[in-house]
Amino acid sequence: MSTPPPLPQALRLRALVLRTMREFFHQRGFVEVDAPLLLPGAPVESFVEVFPVTLHTQDGIQTRYLPPSPEAALKRALAVLQADCFELGHAFRDGEEEGHQHRAHFIMPEWYRLNADYRQIMQDTIELYRAIATALATQDIFPLPSPPVDFLGDWEIITVPQAMARYAGVEIEGEHHLPRLVQAVRDRGLGTVASWQDAFCVLLAMEVEPHLGADKPTLLTDYPAGLAMQARPKDSEPWLAEQFEVWVRGVELGNSYSEITDAKLQRQRFADESARLRAMGRNPPEPDPAYFEALERLPVRCAGGSIGLDRTLMCFFGADHIDQVRL
Repeated sequence: MSTPPPLPQALRLRALVLRTMREFFHQRGFVEVDAPLLLPGAPVESFVEVFPVTLHTQDGIQTRYLPPSPEAALKRALAVLQADCFELGHAFRDGEEEGHQHRAHFIMPEWYRLNADYRQIMQDTIELYRAIATALATQDIFPLPSPPVDFLGDWEIITVPQAMARYAGVEIEGEHHLPRLVQAVRDRGLGTVASWQDAFCVLLAMEVEPHLGADKPTLLTDYPAGLAMQARPKDSEPWLAEQFEVWVRGVELGNSYSEITDAKLQRQRFADESARLRAMGRNPPEPDPAYFEALERLPVRCAGGSIGLDRTLMCFFGADHIDQVRL
């Protein structure tokens, strides 16, 4: 039976995957960005806690933030460059349990396309994973186990409403169905929740996610709008967002969406979320004003993708702990 590579070989394979990603985007005309890591503000998202950093200057003490993802800086770069761009960026998340699949600091490859939507990012994602699979299949650093699914074969694409009906037995066919999720959680003894957003997350985690990507890589698409603060609502069904996640054997490997480029709408979303978080006793950061200025310079349509490097490597290396694929 194959085993994960020892750490020296794993680090060499990690370098190979990073090089493969760079080549993948360079071959498609993307510009690589080196984004700053100390930010004057951060997006307001209920599921993400940011790390504040105290900066001592001649003018006094100021607060900066470590980026929870490369997103904000990359959108600024997108507006300046007016060209597709990417970064093998650093992400920092506070308030999250560190375990066998997660660290508070991790590498997040992220990319953005002008005049595109999440369908193009889906295709990018499939092609990127196929490029990684091909590179690892032909390397001679260490004999790796076969991936748990065939990344070179067919991928499954299933919407959130379809997955909720199939695996959780809950029909959500419109915005008016979302409040029923609260009762569904209570009826199943899965806990007490105060909002449909919390209920959705519970049902997804407990009854849907374990089934995703069981036989083939799966793209779970069309999440309820408003869960991802920066995801664009669908024109045809505004209660859903043009968002998708990558799943393999019940593990999320990436999260992507079409972007909101309406600065007014994005300001309002952040303001509403900030008010909700303050009512819960949290103290969210203020967004960076430069972020909204960038949105005003972007075309109506643009989209971005991201994947988690460590979980992706764990999948390909046959590792069951994150320390087997990174320092």
